[in-house]
Amino acid sequence: MPFLSYFSNECTMTIVRFQTYCRFMRTGIWLTTVFQMVHSDAAEEASVRLARYLFGWWDRNTEFGDELFEIRPVQRFTQAVDEVRRAGSLGPEWFHPPVEHSSTEGVDLPCERFALPVTHCLTVTGHAYDADQGDFLVLVLGFCLGLKLTPQGTGHLMATPWKERTLSPFYADKRDILVVLRHALNFWLSQPPEVRSLAFSAIHWHLTAHSYRQQHDRFAWQYTVMDNIYRLACLTDPAFGSLNNRNPHGRRPGVLGQKYGSPMPTAFGAGDATVLSGLRNELIHEARWCGGPIGYSVSTTGHDLVHALQYYNAQLILGFLDVRCRFRQMSDPMQLQALDIY
Repeated sequence: MPFLSYFSNECTMTIVRFQTYCRFMRTGIWLTTVFQMVHSDAAEEASVRLARYLFGWWDRNTEFGDELFEIRPVQRFTQAVDEVRRAGSLGPEWFHPPVEHSSTEGVDLPCERFALPVTHCLTVTGHAYDADQGDFLVLVLGFCLGLKLTPQGTGHLMATPWKERTLSPFYADKRDILVVLRHALNFWLSQPPEVRSLAFSAIHWHLTAHSYRQQHDRFAWQYTVMDNIYRLACLTDPAFGSLNNRNPHGRRPGVLGQKYGSPMPTAFGAGDATVLSGLRNELIHEARWCGGPIGYSVSTTGHDLVHALQYYNAQLILGFLDVRCRFRQMSDPMQLQALDIY
């Protein structure tokens, strides 16, 4: 079966989610039916509550875990990896939307959405199955790896990287990943639905925004992620919210850095992030970028701001997840940094 339409069925799993869906990327309606499957070793697992979540695409054949999490390849891992590696849309670092013939346009065009095959299973011990919780954990795992991993049944609207550390400015080893997942699970379980939605949206769009090719697009979407995190901070910390809820845009980057212990990037400008807020106002309110019409100009300043926003947002995400690491304290260097959890 071609990988674009393939969704893995891991036959040894205890719980299998069959999904009839008329939505894509969390829009529309999900109808979910859960079936219990009994196999030869079911008795051994009967006393242990397990939640298993299938996801992909990740080409590393690795298995690791602790008493709470286990990550392992699915049975057809090799086939799933080979299917993608043989695809014509696989580049040196990114997988691009496959080309298909458009019956309305009469020409070959990149498809509007695509799904890659499942490669791994994330098991959470001692917790009941929860699709939204599983989606969040898979998303955070991808954040740690610098990939946009997706749970079974979802896919991509644009190009997505297959090379690790493409989307994150830090390196996380297996121990780091398990610590971050534990913080993510604790965050999810302790927050109300609105905060959960904000957190999911922030990480999802922080990763997805890298897929845009134009400088002004990447800037605009990373800025919305920072605004999202500002809203999240106001909701999760009433004292912070009461003091800063009405702050103008220029002050928000600085107070977020103070809250989460991350230095505001120098590229933002002194004081009230004058360079950042100036470019934001020009883009949002005047349809201009770097002093000219959108699409007519780029600049070193724009490039530096996009890089700084991506870096800063990664620090802020780790901040609201309460992951204590030295990466959060670093000043936007251009090279990859170790997460260095303590």
